[in-house]
Amino acid sequence: MQSLTTILAIAVLIVAAYGDIRRRLIPNELSIALAVLGLARMIVTGDSIAALWTMAAGAAILVIAFLCFSRGWIGGGDAKLLAAVVLLVGYRQLPDLLLIMSLVGGVIALVVMAIEKLRPLMLPVPIAMQFAGASLRIAVWTEESLERLLRLIRPSASRAAEAPSRPSVPYGVAIAAASIAVLVFQSSL
Repeated sequence: MQSLTTILAIAVLIVAAYGDIRRRLIPNELSIALAVLGLARMIVTGDSIAALWTMAAGAAILVIAFLCFSRGWIGGGDAKLLAAVVLLVGYRQLPDLLLIMSLVGGVIALVVMAIEKLRPLMLPVPIAMQFAGASLRIAVWTEESLERLLRLIRPSASRAAEAPSRPSVPYGVAIAAASIAVLVFQSSL
């Protein structure tokens, strides 16, 4: 049962990370599914004390995450995803989860900032390629690839009214990556 729960959780986390990259949106259903999987893991293990500590840790993380959301530091989906993941990995692995999540989130933020800073330099690349003798097909492919990359950093035009003018960081990816790392480590023990 533990292996099945882990596999299902990893699949849900991958879907959540992909959705966060593509739309900067983590559906509530994914967070609910992870919370249910976490509750199922707690029931299967049968340790009521650990389950109580895990639920208390999940509630505390939810409060802290929503304070961060109210300040605009993370998204609401990130806050819910993080609380659900705490139920899944348990209170004992919470420090590991938070450390890995912070490291991965920092790397993602640095990549987003670097791409944003390099954006003015990347836009003329297809034109320069044409002058250098590259075929039109390669130049167009390069331009389209760069535009796709830049769209990942900026929210879509449909959400432009509600989105901040600064680039957004898909922090759900960091939460998902850290969760998967902790789950894989747990299952290997």
